[in-house]
Amino acid sequence: MKDDFREQLAAYIEASFPIIHINTLEYDRALEAVIKCFNSVRPDYSIFLYNSALGIFRHTAQGLLIPCNKTSDIETAFGHIMDREGQNAVLITRNLEGHLSSSRKWRLIDLLLSFYHKGIADDLYLVDIGPLSLCRELSNYVISLDFHLPSFDEIKETIKLYIKESGIKGLRVDGATIERACELCQGMSLSEIEGAVAISLRTRETLDLSVLQKQKSTAVRKSGLLEWIQDVPSIDEIGGLEIFKQWCSRIAKAYSSLHRARKFGLAIPKGCLLVGIPGTGKTLSAKAISSLFGVPLYRLDIGKLYSSFIGETEHNMRFVLTLIDALAPCVILIDEVEKAFAGVHSSSHVDSGTTARVFASFLYYMQEKKTAAFFVCTANDVSKLPPEFLRKGRFDEIWYVGLPSIKERESIWKIHLDKVGRKPAEFDLKALSKASDGFAGAEIERAIQEALYEAYYHNTDITTESLLSAVQNITPLSISEADKIQQIEEWAIKNHIRRANASGTSRNKRKNKK
Repeated sequence: MKDDFREQLAAYIEASFPIIHINTLEYDRALEAVIKCFNSVRPDYSIFLYNSALGIFRHTAQGLLIPCNKTSDIETAFGHIMDREGQNAVLITRNLEGHLSSSRKWRLIDLLLSFYHKGIADDLYLVDIGPLSLCRELSNYVISLDFHLPSFDEIKETIKLYIKESGIKGLRVDGATIERACELCQGMSLSEIEGAVAISLRTRETLDLSVLQKQKSTAVRKSGLLEWIQDVPSIDEIGGLEIFKQWCSRIAKAYSSLHRARKFGLAIPKGCLLVGIPGTGKTLSAKAISSLFGVPLYRLDIGKLYSSFIGETEHNMRFVLTLIDALAPCVILIDEVEKAFAGVHSSSHVDSGTTARVFASFLYYMQEKKTAAFFVCTANDVSKLPPEFLRKGRFDEIWYVGLPSIKERESIWKIHLDKVGRKPAEFDLKALSKASDGFAGAEIERAIQEALYEAYYHNTDITTESLLSAVQNITPLSISEADKIQQIEEWAIKNHIRRANASGTSRNKRKNKK
């Protein structure tokens, strides 16, 4: 538990706030922290735990749980605490929002309001632990606190304790491996970390980083909001985009030694927005950035945040941003971000303002972000992006990724031929680059695949001629979407957007000339 949580909770207890909600999924860890805090701030208080199946238990100073009979009903449980005369008490509940969603909602709301007023008069406390805030009708009477995921130091302490108590004869784990294990376990709950370490020690009899990595992937996927992308290319696998790659290399130097960079006066890098037509390498660049920085890459699908339940979408956004902070340092990819926030200005008419609130939370986070989470957002249709998203300060830089130049196309041909096991030197790359005027990287890759299918069918191999033939059979976006590309080009020039690559030629003009 972070010190700031302990300090905030202690301040709320001392200020006699009767109802406190702890926002977390880690019930056991949060419960331990709450009990320790009350024992420190209010050592004379009686602590009671409510279990909806078994009723109320009194928590003694020795850690024993003494049951209070016939208190499993939530209303009876509240009555049991409120009827205690002259004895200061705190009642700790779990997922109280579930009870407030039942048919007794309004009776429970009135009961909680009564608890609030009695709590002010008689120093009673109610602490609810769970991922969902209490209903909106009680929002003015409840103080909410976020309980953060384990810190780096907490993770290290847990891993060292497990190694010490493993009982494995001759087990020695060096400091560098423990440090790397702590980095891998960031963003996991304490129980998930304990489980991952236990599996590694039981199955491999050592702290195996590959086992921890697998468990981390499972934990991140379990959240349902982030996807860990482990197969990332190197920066050298991107053809062209030299201006952008140079910029990324400068950021990477600061990113690799953030402490020194901060001392030097550099701000923590926030991220970048890549705008351009599909197939120009925007998503591939995001993946390569994580490889260049030497940190994990996570994909955030904004659409997965949305829920039909009132307030849950906003909760999901807060949760995923907290999770990202815990996972940092990392790179976060948001693909086609314009689709996620396209309806922000009509949100009040369409979804009661949910999209607008989610968008506002994201903008504020990007503006005030203090952790080393580097966001890479891509967009194909810039006209759908809200103007607030493009304001200076949200990102370190906005880039326009245009069609590759002839020199860049030659580099792209070389990379993709090498990927399919062919020697680029055996092909006329200059002729291929010239013939593919107006092609994006994805379209060059498609031409190679088409030639390979044809060659495989005829039991031959690809040649320069077969590749040229495949190029002629493909209509690139520079022709089919010429107007849209021109609009993006004009937008980039008008708004002084930096270009990620050298200016490409127009396929449309070449066709007309031909």
